[in-house]
Amino acid sequence: MSMRKCANLPVQAPAVRAVVGWQSGAGVPDAGGSALLLVNGKVRDDNDFVFYNQPAHPAGAVRHEGKATAGNQVTDTVFVDLGRVEPSIVAPATPAVPVRLTKVTLTRQAPTVSLAKQGGRSGSLRVNLNWSMRSLGKRGLFGKQKTAHLPDLDLDLCCLYEHVDGRKGIVHPIGGSFGALDRPPYIMLDGDDRTGANEAGENLTINLDHTDKFRRILIFASIYAGATSFAGFDAVATLFPQHGAPIEMRLDECTVMARAAALFLIENINGELVVRRESRYIVQAPGQYRNDAVDAAYNWGIKWVTVPGKS
Repeated sequence: MSMRKCANLPVQAPAVRAVVGWQSGAGVPDAGGSALLLVNGKVRDDNDFVFYNQPAHPAGAVRHEGKATAGNQVTDTVFVDLGRVEPSIVAPATPAVPVRLTKVTLTRQAPTVSLAKQGGRSGSLRVNLNWSMRSLGKRGLFGKQKTAHLPDLDLDLCCLYEHVDGRKGIVHPIGGSFGALDRPPYIMLDGDDRTGANEAGENLTINLDHTDKFRRILIFASIYAGATSFAGFDAVATLFPQHGAPIEMRLDECTVMARAAALFLIENINGELVVRRESRYIVQAPGQYRNDAVDAAYNWGIKWVTVPGKS
């Protein structure tokens, strides 16, 4: 059976597969099927929104089965097992208002998201890296707990960029390479938090009005001082599109002696910026600089020169 947009249709079957179809072509926007599970006309939390980046509801009643392409015909499918839908889920009589997720969390199971599909086609994209001061618990005399504070941690937020015209470079707080938003590289770092005491952390902004200039951007973190590895370390990296939901990943899985960690790889795919969670810890070879090690891991091809460190 078929139905028109915004129409209602009674369903007698125990399960239903909803298929949305359209013809692709030049200038035709992409689309996607999704499902909202509503209680009193509202979703209870992010779990009640099923779509390509969150393809299954925890209750198992709804799942997003993904897209299929045959020639220029594209379909996207959502499956609903009506017998497993919770009794409290009732469809409202009026159309649901658009829902904005509070955040999208990238994981190993769901590592990618499209900025365009999140609404992030223009404006700015702020990248935030935040961490807190650390302490290490130790046992003293008579078994009493003592706390040994570690040195202030100087963790730098950095990025490698490559433009479609072949221009390549780095934005980081060393050598004054803070970048710019109104001219190449259209990426700018707001400052250098050397202790983790700044509640705002470090922020790097990307000008999405120049999406067509970018080929790829690698967001990474680098330990400048205060630790020899990301092991035993907790930080959160978040992307804040001006238009769209925040995109988050945690940095807490390191098991090697690495002072550099790739966070997000943003690639221009058919004119659309796609974000991929990396969570890749990069170990330096003997005598190798951190930035050089990151470059080599992703075949960036920058010719590095030595510059003075932080003063």
